[in-house]
Amino acid sequence: MNEYCLTAAEAAEQTGIEMADLQALIAGHPQLAVEVNGAQRIAPAQLAAVLGTDAILLAA
Repeated sequence: MNEYCLTAAEAAEQTGIEMADLQALIAGHPQLAVEVNGAQRIAPAQLAAVLGTDAILLAA
């Protein structure tokens, strides 16, 4: 579970994509996120792989 360390807002901000686009990515790639207490938590490594980037995304 520790791999899902970004909030959706953090992930959108760090990647520079709109929240709606992030939600579309999650819908198409369910392994990107888990729901914890009603909020989505994003796995940075999975997100970077889906976006095709070598960027390292960091939790705040």
